[in-house]
Amino acid sequence: MNEFEPFDRITPTLENISEYFIGDISNIVENEGGRLIRMESSETPTRSYVLSYTNDDKFISDLHMKKKLSEMRIADKITEGILGNPEKNG
Repeated sequence: MNEFEPFDRITPTLENISEYFIGDISNIVENEGGRLIRMESSETPTRSYVLSYTNDDKFISDLHMKKKLSEMRIADKITEGILGNPEKNG
């Protein structure tokens, strides 16, 4: 692993490997419509490293915005289901 970037410059500790890959893993999860909140990496049952976005202000703000947009879409679908689509009916 020491021959591959960036680990040819930084030591491939559990912490460094986790921090390096969390961005890639987070992007993959988001591309599938999800949101990575926490990542745990372990070498042994007693040696683990946890990365969490739950205390990140931007993450929390984005999460609230996505929740609000989701609620608005649900409300629109309910309204359309009850009243019909005015654009189609008009």
